[in-house]
Amino acid sequence: MPLLGVGLAMAVVPLLPVSGLVYFDYAQISLVADHYVYLPMIGGAIALAAVLRAVQGRAALVASCVLVLAWAGLSMRQAMTWRDAQTVGQHTLRVNPHSGGTYNHLGGLALRAGDLAEAEALQLKSIEQKPVNPASLLTLGDIAMRKKDYAAAIEWYGQTARLTPGMPQPWYGLGQAYIAQERAAEAIAAIERGLHHDDAPEPAKEWLEQIKEVVRRRAATQAAQSTRPATAPTTAPSSRAFP
Repeated sequence: MPLLGVGLAMAVVPLLPVSGLVYFDYAQISLVADHYVYLPMIGGAIALAAVLRAVQGRAALVASCVLVLAWAGLSMRQAMTWRDAQTVGQHTLRVNPHSGGTYNHLGGLALRAGDLAEAEALQLKSIEQKPVNPASLLTLGDIAMRKKDYAAAIEWYGQTARLTPGMPQPWYGLGQAYIAQERAAEAIAAIERGLHHDDAPEPAKEWLEQIKEVVRRRAATQAAQSTRPATAPTTAPSSRAFP
């Protein structure tokens, strides 16, 4: 049956480059991509049609109905898996509990939902599975900022910046953390470093100018206060303060 051979070839040949027989870049996550089976599924359908056409009578009809019902049930079950980003991530971890990228994905969802403890636990798990992980380090910095743990935020953002010095986000994160600690000079230096790598720097430039303006005003205020002559207090301290 020539049609059967064509179908089998279409089902097998497209899968060979992504079968894992030969390693390629990004193989850790792309080998499980479902879109690789779209063309092979057509080949499988052609091969099945060839077999059913060769089988005459009621047997072919019954087999076709059974397959259609079975595949409909499997499709419904898979649709529940792909219902939203959360269910996809949970299913991925059931299949591959060592997926650092999936822990990072779920941690980001938890952070957006406001569950800082869960987000932090998932991001730490992501780093455990994949130590060189700028995305999780950056998110841990964001979590620390939300918790107002600015020292931890500086540590996480600093690690991210060392791994990916050409990415502006960790430098801007450092700037925010330094501002929270009133370390204006370090904040300005970090933001300026981020600007060198930002393709759309206008918002960050405006932010930087606002920070510099605040620093200038504070410096002017301090200078004015330092040149103001000291004046004696107009009232004596209460005698009750000195029993």
